[in-house]
Amino acid sequence: MTSVDKISRGNETNPFEFPWMVLLRYQPDERLIDKCGGSLISNRYVLTAAHCVKIQRYKWVKVRLGEHDKTTAKDCIVYTDGSKQCATAIEVDVEKMIIHKDYHRSTRFLNDIALLRMAEKISFTDSVKPICLPVDESVRKQLLPKYIITGWGATEERTASPVLLKAIVSYEPIEMCEKKLKHIYRMHVTLDDRWQMCALGNNTDSCVGDSGGPLGSVVSVNDVPKFVQFGIITAGTKLCGNISSSGIYARVSSYMNWILANIEP
Repeated sequence: MTSVDKISRGNETNPFEFPWMVLLRYQPDERLIDKCGGSLISNRYVLTAAHCVKIQRYKWVKVRLGEHDKTTAKDCIVYTDGSKQCATAIEVDVEKMIIHKDYHRSTRFLNDIALLRMAEKISFTDSVKPICLPVDESVRKQLLPKYIITGWGATEERTASPVLLKAIVSYEPIEMCEKKLKHIYRMHVTLDDRWQMCALGNNTDSCVGDSGGPLGSVVSVNDVPKFVQFGIITAGTKLCGNISSSGIYARVSSYMNWILANIEP
């Protein structure tokens, strides 16, 4: 089993399509490197995986917001009338890291959730907006057949994508996921349906570099369609979508009380 880092065999997204996506940046030496993702949930907080925060060998530095293509200074959409809409990504320091107290590396697939408090309040724009969380009980209870995952992680070529990718994955019962990981991939994993969920890609999957990113779907919230985050990318197989493979996600709805209790004004 390996922590996942990128969307394999995914499709390129458009600028402004997923404005809540966050890059986590680390500093092993003089360089800045990207190794995980996260989701913007307020003007001060980023939601991610605990194992992305608890990295001993790297100095934790910044979060990057509003990014789409890491190779360009600006991300632009050109409309049919010739007009453009452009945005520039921003980097913000992290003031505080909150890791779930029951997260342990030895059982890192459980309670793999963390919050990052940014050092300043950020302003929302077309390219920087928070994702919706399953706050309402009616939304928390929804079991959807398909979800969307996004990230800049490794592709099937095992190289990180400079452009944000997306892929559709299907819900998989956790017993089936656990059995498959054990019998097909020879990975002994104990999962808990109360805190975790699984999703299956059809030759698409999260991969190295996507950890901490969101799994979500558009649902009705008070009769308004909203993209809601239901999972946090925790782990997947090393196959990275080369065949249909299962991914493990922290179940966000089960951690809503923890999230709300650890957010400050």
